[in-house]
Amino acid sequence: MGVVYHSAYLRYAEAGRAELMRAKGLSYREMEDSGLMLPIVETWMKHYAPARYDEEIDIITWIEETGGAYMTFFYVIEIDSKRLVECYTKHTCINMENKVVRLPEKIILMAPDA
Repeated sequence: MGVVYHSAYLRYAEAGRAELMRAKGLSYREMEDSGLMLPIVETWMKHYAPARYDEEIDIITWIEETGGAYMTFFYVIEIDSKRLVECYTKHTCINMENKVVRLPEKIILMAPDA
């Protein structure tokens, strides 16, 4: 159809999330090296317009909320300030034994209202 397939936007969100965390001082690699992971437990997405193949997109990402063992990232994907997609991903914090654990203070402090 000449447009980006809908599930690709979740990959774009992942890139935005990784870059946000790196910019805030904690890369995914460092987090996993410390024994923690953030698997997705919920997603939501709303499409406004499609991206076409080979267009450059902007991914605006922020931490919407944190609490206990969960955190939610929100994303706006756009081209030239035209909104294409809004989405969020909710994550739980687990250790290497796949047990849910509290978010580390360093991650909680990444949230804007922390």
